[in-house]
Amino acid sequence: MIAEAPVAFATMALVIGLMIYLWVRNHFADRLQSMEGRIQLRDDRISDYQAKLQGKSPDEAAATIEDLKRRLAALEPRGLSPEESATLRGALSGQTFSIDIFHDSASGVSKKLHSQLAAAFKQSGWQVRAPMVVGIGNPPLSGLGIVGKPDSAPVKAVAEALRRAGLEYDLQGGSSLGRAETDVALVVTTPAA
Repeated sequence: MIAEAPVAFATMALVIGLMIYLWVRNHFADRLQSMEGRIQLRDDRISDYQAKLQGKSPDEAAATIEDLKRRLAALEPRGLSPEESATLRGALSGQTFSIDIFHDSASGVSKKLHSQLAAAFKQSGWQVRAPMVVGIGNPPLSGLGIVGKPDSAPVKAVAEALRRAGLEYDLQGGSSLGRAETDVALVVTTPAA
């Protein structure tokens, strides 16, 4: 059949080959164009990220973000979560001591924590005074200091309650900052940076 009509066979093969070529070219041209669009979008995003990062590497950008988060957290008011408050009340219940919870008026970020601590102690049956002081001579590094005789039952009760609630504190020892008849004192101020 090929020998009888070689020109017709060659023409037919050429037409079929051309049709296949045009179909493949058309079919893959759309995909190629789509791929080029995605590459352009990726390049635009990379340029945008580079402009926003100001030439910093991803690790440097992550470090900057973490530093900003830490600085922002230092400015936000400190407070107790509902779970911490419930744990604190549970650990303090059944004890009837007196406590002065001092708020350093120079510490705006600790006012909320001061109020929440006073409420938790009151709800647990403790006798609570919540005075404000201006400046603290020896502020606790954690921002929360227990003042009293370290081996006394009230100091141990407060320390254990704060530990159970997951609150960092400093045991400052000494006598109460307030009245002589107060069993223990708690100082609430800004944590050291």
